[in-house]
Amino acid sequence: MIESELQLGKREITSEEIGKTFSIDYKKLVTDTLRRVITGNHSLSFFESSKGHEGSQALYLAEEMVGKDMVFVSYLGPNGRTTIHKHQEPIRENYFQLAGFSRLLLGNSFHDLKAGSALTVPSDVFHQLITGNSPSLVLIVMENAISVPRDKLHIPVGL
Repeated sequence: MIESELQLGKREITSEEIGKTFSIDYKKLVTDTLRRVITGNHSLSFFESSKGHEGSQALYLAEEMVGKDMVFVSYLGPNGRTTIHKHQEPIRENYFQLAGFSRLLLGNSFHDLKAGSALTVPSDVFHQLITGNSPSLVLIVMENAISVPRDKLHIPVGL
């Protein structure tokens, strides 16, 4: 995702709505998980309004460089999907399912992600996050994003 692609999502979601949907303090959960998976005492600045990018139904609640990594917090509503895309070497993307359930299409196979699970997407592998009847809240850590120009972070399928 490139910063210039970020825009207000088709449907904004508030912190209160996320809290009610998942019965959690999602900002605390994100912060605790981030501190567990990235060395150091990092916290994120959450957007005042959720944001989206072209072609994806995901709403982003935070996006920030943390050291050499780009960190996203993504909410994907019921029956939602992101774009099919990949990341060039040396980027690896780690998905940490914080709440809800999603399926990650990784190459030619699907992987179920339930709350508390994680999965790493290697470089140059097409992938897409999909939800069923329930929403999903995911922390995404894009390792080594600092070494790739922002306009080259996401490579859409077929290009």
